[in-house]
Amino acid sequence: ILNSLVLTIDAPDIYEEVADVAVSSGGTAIPYAKSFASIKTGQATLQANGSGGVTVEVDKSVPLAPMLRVFNSSHTAVSGATVDVSIQGY
Repeated sequence: ILNSLVLTIDAPDIYEEVADVAVSSGGTAIPYAKSFASIKTGQATLQANGSGGVTVEVDKSVPLAPMLRVFNSSHTAVSGATVDVSIQGY
């Protein structure tokens, strides 16, 4: 009889909230302070702004450098808006 051993290592989740991040039209990296090995989720809330921004998107294509972009109603990136961000990972 052949037995196999499976080892599972689970890292504790890390959460961080970053308030009042100013977003440029080219995108802004989330300025987090905690030591993430991996960022799994990011949620952003657009604050009232004069830039015409109506939506905010979090781009996680670079795993440890998620980017924020704010778009107007024509889906054109705008600058001058601020967002609050929550990220989770380990």
